[in-house]
Amino acid sequence: MWAADASPPSLVELEPARAARRRALPLDARPLAVAVAGGTVAAATGDGRLMAYDAASGELRFELATGAADPVLAAAGDVLWLLDRRRGRLLAVDLEGRERARLAAPGAVAIAAAENGVFWLSGRDATLHHHDLARGEARAVTLDLGGAGAGAIVFCANAVWVALPGELLLIPAYSLRPGPRLSVPLERVEHLACTDQRLVAGADDGLVLLDPAADQAAQRLDLTFPHGLAHLAAAADHLWAVERDEPIAHVLRIY
Repeated sequence: MWAADASPPSLVELEPARAARRRALPLDARPLAVAVAGGTVAAATGDGRLMAYDAASGELRFELATGAADPVLAAAGDVLWLLDRRRGRLLAVDLEGRERARLAAPGAVAIAAAENGVFWLSGRDATLHHHDLARGEARAVTLDLGGAGAGAIVFCANAVWVALPGELLLIPAYSLRPGPRLSVPLERVEHLACTDQRLVAGADDGLVLLDPAADQAAQRLDLTFPHGLAHLAAAADHLWAVERDEPIAHVLRIY
């Protein structure tokens, strides 16, 4: 598992099970977003660059000037997706830094990468978009969010999941038609992660776990975040939950 460290600017490799630092790759600019794909770890930096390193050797694989000031990174297969939220643009590159796609994404607030492309959610009109990278095809569906506004999204168990206050909206990837809304015992889901095809939803008041293949009942985990929840990250069968106002990370093994 890899994380961004602002001081000093670096990419830090972590041991998922022990919350221990393995090593750090120094950067010359603050990393704002991190993604890992196919033995490559990439960072979007505060000065508008996308930098990718070989995760084993630490050698720089490529560096691209993107100009993204408010970046979001996602990865699937051998493709890195960079969302520039400020300018409403999506860039896809392979692990050699070659451009695969450049898309307009006006109002995009969140992205979720999948093997066959990328999903992105517009905060302007609550529309979920899908771009199939291999076919070059685009689909979209407008969601009824009940005035709640667009939230976090994640691709998990062949579906896109959208976070709503006290609910999760399931959208099967093959049809892109909104499915059922699943109630979760959280005030407002702000973070989503997928580990071993199981969905984890998080908020300041706790975490819930859902196994879409087994049932549709969310299991509440015995954990709360008195300093707020800043980030969720999954690696294999481990989950990291990082608090917002204190340097505290919780490490959970998901069975």
